[in-house]
Amino acid sequence: MTDGKIEHEVVCGAPNIEVGQIVPFAPLGATLRDMKTGGSWTLTAAKIRGVESRGMLCATDELGVGDDHSGIWVLPSGTPLGAALEKVYPADDVIFHVEVTGNRPDCMSVFGTAREAAAVVPKAKLQQQKVVPPKMQGTEVPLTVKVAESRLCPRYQAVVIDGVRVGPSPLWLQQRLISAGNRPINNVVDITNYIRLEYGNPLHVFDYRALAGNAIVVRRAKAGEKLTALDEKTYPLAVTDLVIADAKKPVAIAGVMGGQDSAATAATTTIVYEVANFDPVAVRKTSRRLALLSESSLLFEKGLPPQATDAALRRALELTLQICGGHIVSPVYDVKRPLPRPKTVPFDPVQITRTLGVTVARAAAKTMLQRLGFVVAGAKTWRVTPPWWRSDVLAAHDVVEEVSRLYGYHRLPAQLPAGRIPVRQPDILLGLQTRIRDWLIGQGFTEIQSYSLVSGKLLELIGLPTAVALRVANPLSAEFEYLRPTLSASLLSVAGQNIKRFARQRLFELANIYHPKSGGLPDELPMLALAMTDRTDDFFAAKGVVEMMLLQLGVRGLRFVPDAAGINEFWQPRAQISVGSTTIGRLGPVTPQVLERFGIRQPLILCGLDLTALVPLAHPVLEYRQIPSFPVSEQDLAAVLDAKISWQQFRSAIVGIHPLVRQVTFLSAYRDAKLPPGKKSIACRIEFRADDRTLSSGEVDGILGKVKEKLQQQFAATIR
Repeated sequence: MTDGKIEHEVVCGAPNIEVGQIVPFAPLGATLRDMKTGGSWTLTAAKIRGVESRGMLCATDELGVGDDHSGIWVLPSGTPLGAALEKVYPADDVIFHVEVTGNRPDCMSVFGTAREAAAVVPKAKLQQQKVVPPKMQGTEVPLTVKVAESRLCPRYQAVVIDGVRVGPSPLWLQQRLISAGNRPINNVVDITNYIRLEYGNPLHVFDYRALAGNAIVVRRAKAGEKLTALDEKTYPLAVTDLVIADAKKPVAIAGVMGGQDSAATAATTTIVYEVANFDPVAVRKTSRRLALLSESSLLFEKGLPPQATDAALRRALELTLQICGGHIVSPVYDVKRPLPRPKTVPFDPVQITRTLGVTVARAAAKTMLQRLGFVVAGAKTWRVTPPWWRSDVLAAHDVVEEVSRLYGYHRLPAQLPAGRIPVRQPDILLGLQTRIRDWLIGQGFTEIQSYSLVSGKLLELIGLPTAVALRVANPLSAEFEYLRPTLSASLLSVAGQNIKRFARQRLFELANIYHPKSGGLPDELPMLALAMTDRTDDFFAAKGVVEMMLLQLGVRGLRFVPDAAGINEFWQPRAQISVGSTTIGRLGPVTPQVLERFGIRQPLILCGLDLTALVPLAHPVLEYRQIPSFPVSEQDLAAVLDAKISWQQFRSAIVGIHPLVRQVTFLSAYRDAKLPPGKKSIACRIEFRADDRTLSSGEVDGILGKVKEKLQQQFAATIR
């Protein structure tokens, strides 16, 4: 390479380097920016691929003027060789970082911010740039423009320019784009990005010769269509996506990104400018579905006014003829629906004082609104019409906000609210969750908090089809595709990740699950899920934890009933947890096959409780009774009976036999060869007590005899 006087041997592997380009050159000894640390380093000679490189061709980030490292910074052809870059590149500038809220897309541009500033600064006037209306020159080049989806594309403007010279942009244009965080590409593309920053309305440029049939059609994508976008990735299109197509195929994803095959390149001489307005919801859905965000999509999805396209197109034509040459060879095609009219808001100026707590003179308030572009009519009450670029002003409180902004928030009085602090009604569910959390943590449990969104793969691991879950229309990734229909999958996943470190785990989660509902939003059900794992199958330990917790919550009449659902692929619930006729949960071990999928090779007991069903059954205030004044009489009882009879059935038969029977406690249950086939032995302890006397042995023996007689009659039991 040469700097105009001396030739330098430089090794460069940038993908965009070509013969004849003018590029920034750093000679030996130059100080460059360190990309990794943000500091600087001094350039020395180095051997690259066996050749000594005596200098370096630079990208914008290496010079500290930008963030792009995709290729060498290509300067325009008129740049003088050998000149110091700082003399030809106006790098000294003031850059404002302005944070704009999402409801104000009208301020997301230089012109929009200046318009807002002109309203705030006293005596400031906004000078609108005068753009000469475009005039067609020479022979008309054919182009047809059709909008098949006018609801999704309220306005579409296009124009053809012939004889353009596509190349690097002038330095002033590159400098402004780089300062705003944009990468210069070529002059026609840079013009579209420049106007997007200047006017806040995205544009796109097509290579005219790449449009089949000389046609532009705004339509929905067809099934099976794909598009390779400017980011060189191919995207499958859905029939809900809006596309810009030619006579054969899509050439751009409307409002999101253009296609690579129709992009303007150095060989392009005829271009088509597109300036359009697209439905914000449609753009956002397509952008999120494809996981493809762009500066254009972020603007369109906030809702841009269709009135803004005309000024942007005229500015594009002006800059193109000035920078790229050429001449306009078509009329400006303007396919549009009737432009929306701003909504007039009835407004009483008294609301300003009532809302802000200060008196703002009517004349002053009216002037403030007019400086913002509002039309104010009426005397006592006003009819306030916002300008077309203010679609966010819909009601009287919006008008008050506009006045307060210009009046100055710092001038509003700072005064604490007066009156009684409102009493917050207690949230019963939240209180129940807090009590459950505190008790379980006290018992050595660890709370987990997992994502509400899960993958289809995780549901398949526990044997649940994805059809039982609600799929998110625009998932961020395959890992967050479905709203979880159960907490069990997350618990097993966490247990599996920690099983190598902790063989004994006690985990719980308090969160919502989601069940799809036809014709509306899913049902959100608050649940509690518990997982206990150790090297042994301690079902009764888990049952004891659940039973004690529910007793602490004041649940009465608790029963553990054998689960009629039986064994399924995922879970083997042994017990259905019920209160009266209400089922509040299930308890049992997870199948070994499912545990193996999570890397768990030891028993794990799982419990799920429905908090919606539990809330009316729990008593937040426990009832305390006086300690009994008379002693308890205890008797142990063992009986041999049918193996199918559960402990719950056995206990219920004893508890209801006499009011002096106060407690029946399980002692043991076993089977062995000494017992008849199909039989088991159950042992229990029965407590007898009276509130007004000490029971005699005769009274206890009498009640015990009735217990034995009932067990013999009801279960054909043999008393041991």
